[in-house]
Amino acid sequence: MHDKTEFFRTVFVDEFGRQEISQHTPVGSVHVHLHITGLTTGADFIYIDISDEVNYKHSGTTYAHIENSWIDISASNTAAYQATLGYLTDVVESAGTFVHLFTINGSKAQGNNNSLILPFFPTHARMTDEFVVTHDRISSSIYGSGSTLPSTLDPNTSNVNPNTGDVVLSVQVSSGSIDISINSGFHAH
Repeated sequence: MHDKTEFFRTVFVDEFGRQEISQHTPVGSVHVHLHITGLTTGADFIYIDISDEVNYKHSGTTYAHIENSWIDISASNTAAYQATLGYLTDVVESAGTFVHLFTINGSKAQGNNNSLILPFFPTHARMTDEFVVTHDRISSSIYGSGSTLPSTLDPNTSNVNPNTGDVVLSVQVSSGSIDISINSGFHAH
């Protein structure tokens, strides 16, 4: 029996006798997009608010299951930056922990632009401690549920309270300026 968040594959043999596997998007998948221009300092954004099933059109409030992501950064000649995608855990009123999973870096010496495509086939990235082992964790008061961070709903205004399971894009710009776009498909559990 398939539930609405299961990943579907079709296996078939093509006209040359080769086995092929076709990927189907899970029922209940959602697309999320964030675009920020002229960023000159560090900022954190709630990329997926796991508890908001109205604006993010998903069901399930435990964790996000990222199916694919594309990150594109256009930077000035003097830019030095780091963009990190991860999730929050252990969130209480005064603090929370950001678990870092993927990073894209750029500097003056590397050139201006950078892209990262994460297809995650066939297992996808499960944004929860049940499926992640890492030492790269940052605890901070900005991730506490008493704080507010900008989000994909409005990246220019702090509008979402962090919560355990939220997916976060953390960007640090130490010089110059960047424009960043990130797109992902996800479903929630």
